[in-house]
Amino acid sequence: MSSITMNSGTTAVDGRVGREGASESWATLIAGAGNVVDYAGTGVVMRLSATATLNLWAALRRGVFLFDPAPLPAGAIIQGGSLSLYSNTTPSNNFLSNLVLTNAPVTAYTSLITADYALLHAQMVEHGTARVAVSSLTAATRFSFTLNAQALVTFQSLYDSGNVFELGLLFDWDFLSTTPVWVSGATDDITIISQNHATSANWPILTITYRVGKGHATVTLKGTLGNSGDTVTADMWAVEVFT
Repeated sequence: MSSITMNSGTTAVDGRVGREGASESWATLIAGAGNVVDYAGTGVVMRLSATATLNLWAALRRGVFLFDPAPLPAGAIIQGGSLSLYSNTTPSNNFLSNLVLTNAPVTAYTSLITADYALLHAQMVEHGTARVAVSSLTAATRFSFTLNAQALVTFQSLYDSGNVFELGLLFDWDFLSTTPVWVSGATDDITIISQNHATSANWPILTITYRVGKGHATVTLKGTLGNSGDTVTADMWAVEVFT
């Protein structure tokens, strides 16, 4: 098999959408309309914030990571993949959260709008084989998700149609629609370097492993005749080549 690594690209964006500035129940916070968005900043800041009023919440953000159509060879069959992100800070862990990799059915690829907040929660499909504990994150280090079988099916379809690869990032409480244990006035921020950051080495990296499907690879037979006038006879079968 072969592999490629991709940064977000020249058109597809990284960013976050959120709902903030309220004092409301968890159910209202996760199901309400978004009111903040950023896709031009150098960091994708995930946020979960409680008010000082018992069981009321102030803010929630959802992350988006989009990658230009994959430059794979014709007939590529996706076999695996991973998303690597760079944590720019060591976050607090007030709410004992995990991060969940999901699909990201956003409105457009070149920008984000507040309506994408609801879209990220409308038809969530987990795309990682395992979740990442917030407690495991430290500043200036990468953390990774391995794409699961559902993600590979989705990515194959996106590749075949020449579309952008879409990935979302949610807190597990948000994904599960389960209320975290409230901590008065606490905020967890997770700053993840985006493609707008000056240090490109820290940008999000999507790695895709693939093989070339039957009918999209060629085999060349080479040989040397022992004597002038000799002939070579070869029997050929249909061969699927794995690269």
